[in-house]
Amino acid sequence: MKSYPARIKRLARAFNSLTDRLAACTRCGTCLAACPLFTETGREADVSRGKLALLDGLNRLAFDNPDGVNRRLRRCLLCGSCERNCPGGVRILEILFTARLLINDVAGLSAAEKLLLRRILTQPELLDRLMYWGGRLQNRLTQPVAAQQPMVRLKWGPGFLKNRHWPKIESKPLPIDSMNAAAGSVSGRPLQRVGFFVGCLIPKLYPRVAHAVVKALAHHRIETVWPRRQICCGIPALAVGDRTAFQRLIQLNLNAFAAMDVTHIVTACATCTATIKTVWPAMASALPPAAKTQIAHWAERTMDINQYLVKQADFTMGSTPGTTPCDVAYHDPCHLKNSLGITAEPRALLQANPGYRLIEPADADRCCGAGGSFHYTHSDLSRRIGRHKHKSISASGCRVVATGCPGCMLQLNEMLSEAGDRIQVKHSIEIYAEFLNANSSDT
Repeated sequence: MKSYPARIKRLARAFNSLTDRLAACTRCGTCLAACPLFTETGREADVSRGKLALLDGLNRLAFDNPDGVNRRLRRCLLCGSCERNCPGGVRILEILFTARLLINDVAGLSAAEKLLLRRILTQPELLDRLMYWGGRLQNRLTQPVAAQQPMVRLKWGPGFLKNRHWPKIESKPLPIDSMNAAAGSVSGRPLQRVGFFVGCLIPKLYPRVAHAVVKALAHHRIETVWPRRQICCGIPALAVGDRTAFQRLIQLNLNAFAAMDVTHIVTACATCTATIKTVWPAMASALPPAAKTQIAHWAERTMDINQYLVKQADFTMGSTPGTTPCDVAYHDPCHLKNSLGITAEPRALLQANPGYRLIEPADADRCCGAGGSFHYTHSDLSRRIGRHKHKSISASGCRVVATGCPGCMLQLNEMLSEAGDRIQVKHSIEIYAEFLNANSSDT
């Protein structure tokens, strides 16, 4: 009890410091037009300007009504559209992340959040076992739904879960050893050696993406190393304000990559790339100096797979579509375009395959509504936003929609499946690897 007043004083100072960082916001309203959530609800509290106004009084409100403040702060996709369009250059995402951490120092986390984030997400072996059994039991617990790709729906459960469409879980673990061996046997001397940060969703929902990454890199004589002990990038923990889990996840990943002799880390997940490159450095102030040094090192050397192949490999731009190409639309993941400014490189990979013709749907860069955990905690809003994306994709006449983020793939799969649409969802690296498979003697 003696430490409680001191803790409150420290938090109050932190809140005051956070409030000082809001001075650059002029409340001009530019973020209103950019925010996909505000487009749906029309509520000032849902846009970043409203949240920043809320933070002006956070020092008092955080202690008077922490749960209410927390609910409003979490009602956000964290897509970065407001920050990208802010004329004042306000680092909105960093402020919101910091506010969520501070609020949870007061309000705390639920028991379910602590279990998921601290007991499961930070334990890679336990997480793998749970996913393994999920894959083994899914045929008993789910029923297939009509879709171009295998999608299922729960047979039992609450409506907000039972009515969702899910991709099937891969019950077999990715063959990391054989993939590392294949990646290490590239023809000729490897030009570079890179580490592959695979993320959470790819191994169990989209393992074909991992195989495509290794295939594409090997084609360009780039050796890929996949550390076994890597784990979630930490953004789910940070999004709910769990400082403990977030810092633990960072440290586990730093340890996994510490001994690696690689030039870069590549990822096939837009969110993971943005987190390592921008969020880790911004939110690392409480970590030890050695960890900060490692974070700076890897932040500089982490690249999205699309960008890496176009900028670092012997990639040839452009290709003429064949006589009967498959029309492919591209969806810009928010974390690639808004946080990293990567838009041309994924399109270049798509255009390199003459079996496809790139078409641009309306609002290609409009948020699909996934938003990580927002996809589940605010399911109705997420799906309302996603249906706009489905309409633009369907109206484009494409047979395939490609993107660079497994989180977006998950959302697009569900929106298309719910509508009974048979448009396929693929990662841009898959389409590029298809071209390599068709034009290479490599196995």
